[in-house]
Order: sequence, then structure tokens, then C-alpha cells
Amino acid sequence: MYPITSRIKAIKRREMATKFKTSFHPVTQGCMQDSHIIELQSVFTAQNELIGGVSFLHSAICKTYWISTLAYASAQQQVAAIDAVISFQNGRVEDVKRIVLADGRQTSAITDMVFTLPNVRPTNWAGAFFLKGQTQPITIPV
Repeated sequence: MYPITSRIKAIKRREMATKFKTSFHPVTQGCMQDSHIIELQSVFTAQNELIGGVSFLHSAICKTYWISTLAYASAQQQVAAIDAVISFQNGRVEDVKRIVLADGRQTSAITDMVFTLPNVRPTNWAGAFFLKGQTQPITIPV
């Protein structure tokens, strides 16, 4: 009986650890070390100027996904704010991060991580770039 009880306790600990990592920032939880980019989209203005990128990332160790939207420092004159959004097929938005750009610095918006079951991953994710003087953002579905 002891080995079965130990296995159940180990499973419970693993489940709690996984739940703890859900909805937390990937950097503070240490999930960036093994992360890899699943998809990456560069972002251009209507004048074909590169202003940033949107990445969909995964950590196998943490069993999590997240979005990173990056505005380059060179785009600071054009970009007022950026968003990172992650959600599932049922339409429920898991997290949205909006960052107003600081003067002259590269800026990123990173969603909290979301945990998924094996072979399941978020189905809707995007980054948005709010340009100065524009009413609609540039939305980049990844």
C-alpha cells in the first residue's frame, strides 16, 4: 500500500505545482529557460516599416503557453500601446496585457501562462499595436 499512496501523493503534488504555474508570468515562474517559439509574426505599418513582433511560446517543463508582443524602440514615435491576448476556442479570454510604450525603449507585453492538457493548446492568440493617431489597432493573429 505504501507505494500506491506515495504515487498518489506525487501526482497530487504535480497537479498542485501545475495549477500554481497557471496564470502566472513565465519569467517569474522560471518557464523561459526551456521555452520555444511556436509561431512568430513580424509587424509592419502600412508604409512597410518594421515596428515589432508577436510570438506564441510554449514551455514543455511548465506545460504552459503564452503570448509575447514586442514593440521595437525605433517604433516609439509611431506606437502608443501594445496588447498580448491569449484565449481558447470557446472564446473565453484567458489573459490580456496592455502596455503603454515608454519613451525610447523596446517594450514587451507578455500574457500570463495558461496550462493545457497534453495535445491541447490555445486556439486564439494575438498581438495588437495601437498606433498614434489611428482609431483601430494593427491586430496580428499568430
